[in-house]
Amino acid sequence: MRRLACAIALVATACGASEERGDPGPAATEEPPAATAEATPEPENDEAPAPEPEPPAEPPPPPAPPPIEVEAGVRMGPIRIGMTADELAALGLETTEVDPRSQRYGPYRVWVERGAVTRVEATMGDLGRIRFGDREFEAGVDIYALRDAFPGCVWEEGGGERYRCADGRLTVVTTHTMNPLRYTLGVRSR
Repeated sequence: MRRLACAIALVATACGASEERGDPGPAATEEPPAATAEATPEPENDEAPAPEPEPPAEPPPPPAPPPIEVEAGVRMGPIRIGMTADELAALGLETTEVDPRSQRYGPYRVWVERGAVTRVEATMGDLGRIRFGDREFEAGVDIYALRDAFPGCVWEEGGGERYRCADGRLTVVTTHTMNPLRYTLGVRSR
């Protein structure tokens, strides 16, 4: 036991000696300061504010309608040369009388003689986009581009730009304006 007492005395002396030199030694540790009652309170909600919801995405624009098919001497859109009045009515297009010789079916002005369609016309602005053969043209296209795309176009007298194409079975005409939306496109039986 004496040995144990010596060992304890030796350790106690060694610890005291290191404190005198200013060295706290391995046994000394600093305790953290005690929290005081005056400390600022922690916020109750440590969570970050919720992000604002993103506005709903705009739906994609609807697909463009297909181009109006134009065939010289045959048809413009759903109106075919040779259709009867009953076939025209079956299309379900809004109908209004233009004059005693023609009626409007939707955007199309139609002439019927002896019970059958002989001619149909519409403005490029009303048609929006046309397909002639394998080429498509948007409303707003220059009249000379149409003239050059249609077969056998010949300029006609009558004011403005007037072209008779495809042996007279297809026409493209300006009105009193060169506004490309007002160009009149026509298909006739000849």
